[in-house]
Amino acid sequence: MRREIDSIVECNSSYSSCDYPKVIQWEGKRRSVKTIISEWRTPIEKHYQLLVAENLFLEVVFNEIQNNWKVEMI
Repeated sequence: MRREIDSIVECNSSYSSCDYPKVIQWEGKRRSVKTIISEWRTPIEKHYQLLVAENLFLEVVFNEIQNNWKVEMI
């Protein structure tokens, strides 16, 4: 079951402004990314499946046109 979560995503940047998520702020806590499980692109989005602190699995999507993040627990 998926649940949309409001959050702030901090990333390392290389060739674009949102490469490699490193911290997710969620439920009032900063949670560091332990592992990027997978990542892929669509024409307008970057998708990441992450394992973060406290062993939570999240799917993080950056919409490059709207310049915003969507995070779901998986």
